Amino acid sequence: MAAFVLPHLFFLFVLPYFSVAQTNGIVKVGATLTATEDATPWLSASGDFAFGFHRLDNKDFLLVSIWYDQVPDKTVVWYANGDNPAPRGSKIELTADRGLIFSSPQGEQISISDPIIGVVAYGVMNDTGNFVLVNKNSEPLWQSFNQFTDTLLPTQIMGNGKFLSSRQSESNFSQGRFQLSRLNGDLGLRTVNIPGNFRNDPYYFLSTGTSSGSGSGSGSGSGSGSSSDTLVFNKSGYLSIFRDGHELVLSQGDDARAYDFYHRVTLNFDGVLTHHSHPKAKTGNSTGTSSWTVLWTVPANICLSTVENAGSGVCGYNRICRINIDQRPECECPRPFSLLDPADDYRGCVPDFVQDCVNEPSSASNLYDFYVVTNIDWPTSDYDRLEPYDDVSCKEACLN
Repeated sequence: MAAFVLPHLFFLFVLPYFSVAQTNGIVKVGATLTATEDATPWLSASGDFAFGFHRLDNKDFLLVSIWYDQVPDKTVVWYANGDNPAPRGSKIELTADRGLIFSSPQGEQISISDPIIGVVAYGVMNDTGNFVLVNKNSEPLWQSFNQFTDTLLPTQIMGNGKFLSSRQSESNFSQGRFQLSRLNGDLGLRTVNIPGNFRNDPYYFLSTGTSSGSGSGSGSGSGSGSSSDTLVFNKSGYLSIFRDGHELVLSQGDDARAYDFYHRVTLNFDGVLTHHSHPKAKTGNSTGTSSWTVLWTVPANICLSTVENAGSGVCGYNRICRINIDQRPECECPRPFSLLDPADDYRGCVPDFVQDCVNEPSSASNLYDFYVVTNIDWPTSDYDRLEPYDDVSCKEACLN
């Protein structure tokens, strides 16, 4: 029988080459994002978090931010350009020498990730919500967790020199009027006088769970105490204060179900610090019908907590603060006052009439009416204290 020897056959398959900027949370140097309606963000490996351009209510501008991508409303947890939203056509590029560079359509450039000391090898959008730039040894050079905005995420720690700052409103990410920072080492919630950055004394202390009652407006920031509160939000959804080795638990998640929920702690635009949770999407349990649930909130009644000698308080000048069922303040103008700026709910109220009785021939009683409003006080702003007085005598004194 004849033998046949087959030569070795080699098959060479030419596959198309695709340049992939980001896979499994890793972002390569040179990768870019462009501010467009349908831009694809950089996702974490699980797909829980996204880094990119988030569309604002004004569709011509976008926010450089990190958000929960599996939550229907794409909740923003970190942002870089709240005071200067990006116009369409803007671009972000990951560079080796300067990290994340933002470029406007006019070519102006700003570094989002200053300071960078070293050479960036790649970026990582972590499943914790932390965007990290690392060198060739995988050592972090910059991370979003160290650049605080209005939200804490699990595994994030707020140490000395760091603070949370609220946004201006639900949809306006400019600097707001509230801050979580230190005074003499103690973590407290305080108002900030804007424009500027003068910090009034705290209206609520986290370590004691008490309101300050009133403040002198020292604006001293973090104090000179020998030890300071460190705020820790652990992976199980526990929010705690650590000082000198002691732990004070402020709010807690559910250990047994911690990994079935997203958690965040946000200093809301109205000055209320809130711990939220949201169920994660699972087979047969879509987040599409779910929303964020409030687990914990302080202060219990911010309307009664903020007694200040200076600043516009919770609601703005000449406004009335009431607390709703969710422990959030609802603000309204007294009658007959209206918002100074209908587009800005917190600039305060102005009268709808001319406040002048000096040049009028008739008496003040013919010019003004009284409206009865219950359970209202303007602390620290009384003109006189007259007693014993009834309602009629008080009205006459006010008119005079």
